[in-house]
Amino acid sequence: MLLPFFLAIGIIGLMMSLDGIAQGNSAQTSFGFTGALVTFAATPICVRVFNTRRRSLPQVRSAQTIEGETALLVPAWRGFSLVLITVLIAAIAFGVVYIGMLPSATQGTSDPIRAAISSFEFGGLALAVVLGSWLFAQTLTSLKRGKSLRLTQSGVHLNNGLMRQILDWDEILLVEASAEPRFATVRLQTVPGSVKVSDISRLARNRKRSWSVEIYTLEFDADSALVYHLVNFYWRHPEARKELASSDVVDRIRNGDLLV
Repeated sequence: MLLPFFLAIGIIGLMMSLDGIAQGNSAQTSFGFTGALVTFAATPICVRVFNTRRRSLPQVRSAQTIEGETALLVPAWRGFSLVLITVLIAAIAFGVVYIGMLPSATQGTSDPIRAAISSFEFGGLALAVVLGSWLFAQTLTSLKRGKSLRLTQSGVHLNNGLMRQILDWDEILLVEASAEPRFATVRLQTVPGSVKVSDISRLARNRKRSWSVEIYTLEFDADSALVYHLVNFYWRHPEARKELASSDVVDRIRNGDLLV
């Protein structure tokens, strides 16, 4: 349902923009164009959500951790951050254009109620622009620093772009698929204080959380269920973790042996 909704709103915004061009109304043109850009830019995220189940094998490969340990690397989907940045730029522009339209909308009116509403609108839009700018800075920082999920014989290494979390397999108490706090999340419940956190950005949230690790699977270029089963299988089968340093893990994925 989300995909047709975004496409419909985007088309409406585009038609509004074209009508504004025809009438010489720059405010309507900007309003419609930025609205269309926001909704069209959000469309790939909707497609990614619908395609959480893949039919093709992910491009997993061996890689080294900072500590020099060989690991299975689950590649990140860079398109997620790029799409989000595009949406935020359009949304911020949308807010700025709307703020610029407010003075002309209230000019010449002496109605105190209308003036109060306009002041409230200005404050709300300014707050939205500030929050959008903060999220834009956070997303851009995350894109520059890179994201990765590495599974090694010793544990799980997650870099979400804003901080690096390391967790030993023996410290994991439960691996669960969850829809909270975000859709398609794999949550690792751990022994309190066992999560090692490093390389922390000033923009990172939950930097002091040391009792759980959350893997947001939509940020990785792999089937969401496969990410869950990879982590869950090697947590439950310590005798098989040596495969993570070789190509045997690809054979296990191809043969569907992660469910045993």
